[in-house]
Parts: sequence; structure tokens; C-alpha cells
Amino acid sequence: MTHSFVVGLSLVLSAAMLQANLKDGLVAYYPLDEPPDSLDIKDASGRGHDGKTNASPDENGVETTQTVSVVAGKGIRFPDRPAVVTQPVKAFVIFKGGEETELQAGSDFEATQDGIKLLRGDIPVGSQIRLTYHSYNEGLLREAGMKGSALGFDGINDRASAPLDQTTDFSNGLTIAAWIKPGKRRSPIEIVFNVAGGCGLSFYEDTLAFRYAGLFESTSKHGNLAFEHFQRPVDQWTHIAVVTNGTDVRLYVNGVETDVKSGLLYGMVANPAVGEIRLGGINTYNYKGLLDEVRLYNRPLSAEEIADLAKP
Repeated sequence: MTHSFVVGLSLVLSAAMLQANLKDGLVAYYPLDEPPDSLDIKDASGRGHDGKTNASPDENGVETTQTVSVVAGKGIRFPDRPAVVTQPVKAFVIFKGGEETELQAGSDFEATQDGIKLLRGDIPVGSQIRLTYHSYNEGLLREAGMKGSALGFDGINDRASAPLDQTTDFSNGLTIAAWIKPGKRRSPIEIVFNVAGGCGLSFYEDTLAFRYAGLFESTSKHGNLAFEHFQRPVDQWTHIAVVTNGTDVRLYVNGVETDVKSGLLYGMVANPAVGEIRLGGINTYNYKGLLDEVRLYNRPLSAEEIADLAKP
């Protein structure tokens, strides 16, 4: 057996072991390789966290029901900004005592571009308004990605979501990794990836930020940390990964560690509101660009594992 053969075999086995390790702790994995007309995003982790884009299946749009609180001096905005409302909005007020009354369009409220304006003056602050509306959104673009296809977001109201098992345990840490190709931004704040409860990755203008609030306790009251040395790229594929062991937070760019924040976190919050994964935005905080190969782990990946994910 030649030396070169032994070395080659060793490299093959090491690569195979690394690929096997990358399945450990994998909570959700979205290759985003669905056909161009698909509304689905399939989870390739084997955990069953399949989801959908918010594209409409037909011209009638998608029926959505959401509940928001009445705030003094403010209108009632749709929590998720629809592209086009295709049918009249229905609204119900739920008073603090639990009494529920349907509101009449024209006399009790009028529709606005992004919600409703209450015309009645006897609805107390703190009451709940349940809105039911049909919205239409064109299909999200499927374009060439780093591996297969990628999912495109328009920066206005495109997004995708998937249910996340509420028993998912992040007490050992977390890794969020993805290929991104941002376009010219349309919003000063862009939510790229979010786990319900607030934790995720965002751009604040041109600065990447990791929001830990809602999932991890911290010595800081800000709820997020900024990676000041990483500037938002435009029209350029870049692999990013944020890794935390529950104490330190590390940023990897194209497989190389570029920033570390030490001693910032100290474990999970009690009863975190885990329940949904979001790609591309929430409300008006929408990402403009492409996403590919999105992964979520409930453990901190090693530098070697991150470098492997970042290979083109």
C-alpha cells in the first residue's frame, strides 16, 4: 500500500466524518432548490420543519387573520405587511372583559394602505383588534445560487416561514449559517433570519447584527450585538455564520472567523418563545437579495465545520 494511497484514503475518511458531524444538532436546513413555481421551502434536515413562502396561489390571495392591540394615537397596522389586499377587511374588537363585537367598515373603521383607522372613539386602549384580510403577493424569484438555486426577496414584503418544534433546546448554543447575496437595500433594517422570540440575523443599514433577545440571557440590555467590521456586501455571494456556545458569540465570513464577542451571554431565557422560523423579513423590516443553503443548529459548530460549509 503506497503512502499516497494511505494519505488519500485518510482525507476521504476525514471528509466523510466531517459531513456526518454536520448532521449532528441540525435543526433545520433549507437548500432552497424547489422548482421556480413552488410555494414551498423544504427542510432537508429530516426534522420536518417544512415551510412556505408568502406568495399567493391564485389571484384571490391568501386569507390571513391576525390580532393586534389598540395603542393610543396610532392606527391599526397589519402585523405582516401585505402586498395587495384583494378583498374587504373584516375587523372585530375584543374588549378586555372578553366581549367581542364585529366592526362595520365605513362607520366603525376605514381601510388604509397598511391596516385600518378606527372611527369609533369608545374602544379602550389595550383592547384587541382581530383583522381578517386577503392579500396577494407575486411568487418569490428562484435564481441561480451557490449550490443549485437560491430564493430571492424583494425587500418589500417577500418572506418565507416554517413552524419550529417548540421543544427545540438551544441550551448548548446555536449556529446560524447561510449564503447571502444582498441587493440594494430598500429598508434601513432588514431581517434576514429569525427564530420566533426575536433571535436571528439582521442588517442595520450596512452593519450585520445578531439579535439574541428572546432566546439568550445577556449582560447587556441592548438585545443585539453589531459586528462593526463586517459591511453588508452588494451583489456578491458571501457565506456568513454566527456561532454561540451560550457565552461567546463568533462571526465567520467565508469560513474565516472575523469577530468574537466574549462573555456576552449566560444561557437560555426561561421558556423561550420558540415556534417559527422566518426568512426574509417581518413587518416592514424586509431583506432585499438572495438566500441559499440556510442552516440552523442547536450547538456551536467548530471552525473546521464552518469552513466546510463555506466551500463554494
